[in-house]
Amino acid sequence: MAYGLVPLRYQNGSPITGGLAKGVIDKDASTAFFKGDLIGIADSEENDNGATGRVRGGFTVTVDTTGVINAGIVSYFEYTDANGKFQVSKSVTAAEVAAASTAALEITVYYTPISEQLICKCIADDVGTTLARTHIHSNFAFETATGGSAITGLSGGMLDSSSTDTTSTLPLRLVGLYNVANNDWGNTAGTVEVEVMFASTVHKAGVAGLTS
Repeated sequence: MAYGLVPLRYQNGSPITGGLAKGVIDKDASTAFFKGDLIGIADSEENDNGATGRVRGGFTVTVDTTGVINAGIVSYFEYTDANGKFQVSKSVTAAEVAAASTAALEITVYYTPISEQLICKCIADDVGTTLARTHIHSNFAFETATGGSAITGLSGGMLDSSSTDTTSTLPLRLVGLYNVANNDWGNTAGTVEVEVMFASTVHKAGVAGLTS
């Protein structure tokens, strides 16, 4: 089962210490958000409800023409719902996002900031292209078409195996297999766990992959 992106460690071996950044969902966002989603900074820096540079879901798989730039991996949310109750949740629904915008309320998102040094794990969909050792150092898209789970609150995002290329604007670079028992290239589609780094981030322009 997919779970989105999970931060593991940094390239130099340093552990993830749990430090999170904080932002707010963009007022124009219209989709659900889940723990493990890759989010991006909206192109607008206008002052809305007292906050600038709102964070929204970077659900496009590249740094696209609207200016959505990869910024972080969702950890959890805090917000006040339509009944005035304070909520802490792994996910927010599209209806909750829309209601917050209508009522001029903010949904706060806590996220792990990404950098080219951060290593994460995720599931590879293995649809169209079956990953192999020869794909290491290729760049890939992170596909989120499956949304997430309303039960677990986890993202449905996976590495899009068929997107393998050297293209610098693709967000992920394959590092290798995640080291866990019985995990191997060629396992059933949607079960292979891989380690990835970021080819493009809000801090650094994309770098071309070494293989395709």
